[in-house]
Amino acid sequence: MSDSHSRRIQALELLYDHAPENAGEIPHFVDLLGETLDDHAEDLWRGTLRLLDGQGLIKLAETMGFGGNAAYLTDAGRAEVEERRRRRANPAEMRSAAERGILQYLYQEDPHGTAWTQLRGDDGIKIHLEGSILPDSLVGRVAEQLKEAGLIEGGSYVAEFEGPLTARLTGLGQRCIESGVSVEEFLNKQRQAQPGHVFHIGTISGSNLNWGDHVTQNATTSSGLVGDELRQLVQAIVQALPVLGLPDEDAEAIRRDSEVIEGELQHQTPESKGIVRAMLNRNLNRILAEGENQLALYLVASAKVLLRNIGWDVE
Repeated sequence: MSDSHSRRIQALELLYDHAPENAGEIPHFVDLLGETLDDHAEDLWRGTLRLLDGQGLIKLAETMGFGGNAAYLTDAGRAEVEERRRRRANPAEMRSAAERGILQYLYQEDPHGTAWTQLRGDDGIKIHLEGSILPDSLVGRVAEQLKEAGLIEGGSYVAEFEGPLTARLTGLGQRCIESGVSVEEFLNKQRQAQPGHVFHIGTISGSNLNWGDHVTQNATTSSGLVGDELRQLVQAIVQALPVLGLPDEDAEAIRRDSEVIEGELQHQTPESKGIVRAMLNRNLNRILAEGENQLALYLVASAKVLLRNIGWDVE
């Protein structure tokens, strides 16, 4: 936010919140500021007040010295302050501002996403919405959601912060910020533009699932045992390999791992859960690191949702 815009908002807010001791009293603006101004600062504030007066948002009574300048809000000025405060408290506006603020900040720091950028903490981002700084907890929550959408990568995490401490843009995130549209609109367009390859991964229903962390052996899902859902996921990954843009050696490694996973799903020994989980995580990370198109991001995101739904931690 520019200094001039910040002064504009501050002036209107100060006049809106002023409660005169006597009805009809017009306050001296310098008294509302509550600080001593040098000549340069007085000139800047004088220009701001004249601009607001010219826009019909305040009525300004000027004197030779800045200290004698008095002003009050018009109905139009009062309406602008109330609308700004409404937007500040609107969850959708706050979320949208956080999304764009995070992506814009990472883009300014490193548009190609080659280095990690401090996102949280004292040296992190401060996102303004209509003159108010958004809560850090909201920034963390939205950053995590942007990571899940494939627009940023999360780096380091610390226990006291929700969401990543460091982050960087993905190629998809770079395209989003350069598109000039909202994150929601960009992602909707991406979903509508999905290629004609359909890889059904399936959905999980129920809360007690085979191989989850707190499960019973015979719990069922939308298509039977969880083994069936995992087998469907593995097959979808293998079917997608030709169009994911992976290096040949990575594609071949995923095929080999997939054969091992299907064998473990067939026999389900006591060690199978650990083997399957490790290999699936490894394959998803390969796809995320080397995949060259939106389908790769979509496939990984869908797979992670399925795995979380059965109670597995996903790296």
